[in-house]
Amino acid sequence: MDRYRVIPQPQAWEMGAGESVMPAVYSCRDGRFEDAAWALFEAMDRSGGVRLTVGEGGVSFSFDGKLKSDEYEIRVEDACQVFCGGEEGAMYAASTLFQILRHTGEGICARRGVIHDRPAYPWRGLMVDLARQWHPVEFLFRYVDLCWMYKINRLQLHFSDDQAYTLPSRAFPALPTRTKHYTEAEMIHLEEYARRRGVVLVPEIDFPGHSGEFNRKYPEIFGENGILCCEEKTFSAIELLLREVIRLFPDSPYIHIGGDEAAYANWDKCPGCVKYRKEHGLADDRAQYAHYVDRLAKMVLSLGKKPVAWEGFAKEFNHQVTRELIVFSWENYYQPAPDLCEGGFTLINASWKPNYVCTPHTMWSRDEILRWNPRIWTHWWPKSKAYNTTLTVPEDAPVLGGQMCAWGDSLTAYESPAAAAREEFANVRTRLPALAERTWRRSEDKIEDKIWKSADSLAMSLGL
Repeated sequence: MDRYRVIPQPQAWEMGAGESVMPAVYSCRDGRFEDAAWALFEAMDRSGGVRLTVGEGGVSFSFDGKLKSDEYEIRVEDACQVFCGGEEGAMYAASTLFQILRHTGEGICARRGVIHDRPAYPWRGLMVDLARQWHPVEFLFRYVDLCWMYKINRLQLHFSDDQAYTLPSRAFPALPTRTKHYTEAEMIHLEEYARRRGVVLVPEIDFPGHSGEFNRKYPEIFGENGILCCEEKTFSAIELLLREVIRLFPDSPYIHIGGDEAAYANWDKCPGCVKYRKEHGLADDRAQYAHYVDRLAKMVLSLGKKPVAWEGFAKEFNHQVTRELIVFSWENYYQPAPDLCEGGFTLINASWKPNYVCTPHTMWSRDEILRWNPRIWTHWWPKSKAYNTTLTVPEDAPVLGGQMCAWGDSLTAYESPAAAAREEFANVRTRLPALAERTWRRSEDKIEDKIWKSADSLAMSLGL
């Protein structure tokens, strides 16, 4: 069956005979869809010098109350009519239009037919590590473009780790790593850029582990034992930092609080942390760790945002953690995904294998990603409960979707941050379309090579 050359493939389509040639103009019947129309206009102009102008007889965006907010329908007849249930659906329609519209000497053209589409999963994400290896800011904008093109609607930015704290801070001015942090103006511009393309930024500050810069810069507040202290003064400081993050990213409904690989046994070295444990009736350091995650999650909720965290607390302490916390199941070491689901947590699948990109050593092919779906976890690490097996959850399990994670552990070996970011981006660019396909549709239809090549060519035309 002939297909539209779109990644991810639409849920349903009917291809007509021949092409429709129309003037290079657009109109919006609903002002809410102006950003989607502008995103299409900007991409076509940048990729091929096709400047859409406002007018009738070309592409028109209209509201259809029968469609869901993330749903759209494109009808290409003499003109191209786009019907949307909301702003989200309009943005996805714009991405599809960018992939099916072509420039002609007379205007623009597209294959006649009908596309009806909406995503299978609400969370289709990419994470980029900006702390182990700082990235020049232009790469963040390129990642937003890549996400827009492939309908990846969440871009998580890992701003802190042992190596660096890459956000600005007014409350703790010594905290940002010298020469390796972004400015307020850059982050405000980035969020605006992402918002106008329908990409939600998910800022992450990793607590209480991966805390080297906190320990080095403000040991009197955050401690010096390879983990943030579990004391009131530390929680007060964390709240100040979270308020700064919210001020920089007001449009994001989420704050990622980290929550993985924490050396919580080191709290035994801190009298203040031991005192806190006793005062709160916590049995041991593992119970104290679950309490810590819960307290930060509730702090985020009190600030009007939704908390997300990495899998990191053990099953026997599930009762201590609010079920409003969304958990990224990534390693299946601390707690396997089926247990988290049974415990009442909502999950995002960030399975190490095949969705981690650790340039230049560890990554999986596009075909391997296409054999995965958001209800499957596997791992290459012998200590993982997903090692040499497949962990699955039922179709009705609370899984929001999936995410690819680009970690910077090995990027410091490159001659410059730009060189490291450039190679990482190339590795992500060739793999992210496969994750987009698996999180957009539940179908496992084979995608023809010509469709991949068409998408690759368009991505490169945007400078990606």
